[in-house]
Amino acid sequence: ANTLLRRLKSSRSRIRAREREWQDTHVDVFHSMSRLMPPPTPTHVKSRDHKDPKRSHKNITPTTLWRMLQTPLLVILIGILTALICVMVNITTKSVYPYRHSLVMPPERLGLPISTPLKLLIYVSCSVTLSCLANFVTQSLCPEAVGGGIPEVKTLLDGGYKKALVTPWTVMAKSLGLTLASASGLSVGKEGPFVHIATAIADTLMRQRLFRHLASNDAKR
Repeated sequence: ANTLLRRLKSSRSRIRAREREWQDTHVDVFHSMSRLMPPPTPTHVKSRDHKDPKRSHKNITPTTLWRMLQTPLLVILIGILTALICVMVNITTKSVYPYRHSLVMPPERLGLPISTPLKLLIYVSCSVTLSCLANFVTQSLCPEAVGGGIPEVKTLLDGGYKKALVTPWTVMAKSLGLTLASASGLSVGKEGPFVHIATAIADTLMRQRLFRHLASNDAKR
């Protein structure tokens, strides 16, 4: 029992010694750090680095203001041009459907009875012709415009820049190919091609002199 009591007292004394040592060490570190830190600046005293908002507005130059407005102006232009192309594609696609319907179902005043096999042949021929024409136009103007558009944009965002994917010829080939493919009755979506078209428009605009500053900055680009 005496041995256990002595061991218990010695362990308690060691624990207390470690605690005192830890407190002394951390207090010394705290005081040493407090000596290195600058004194707090009073709230009612203005520091030298404080900038007056009235003076900062006077220092804005036309170049600085233009750089601030470049990004929103570019986004607005991209939206307007992409919307115009989308409207043209939709109007052209919807205008082709009545023409195809008139080939299969001619007006009654013409008095041209068409059998069902002949209607089917006309319908299929029209669809195949428009599909082949979409392929021919795309391959002739810009072979890089083929595909849905989303994988190409992802490649560009990942750093694999390819100039042929974002040229004005890409916009033209993508728009005409999408119009002919949709008019032919193919099951193609418009969201992916429109994303690719918008990306090509953005890159084309950033190559212009007005927005060249954005093209030089990778983050803004």
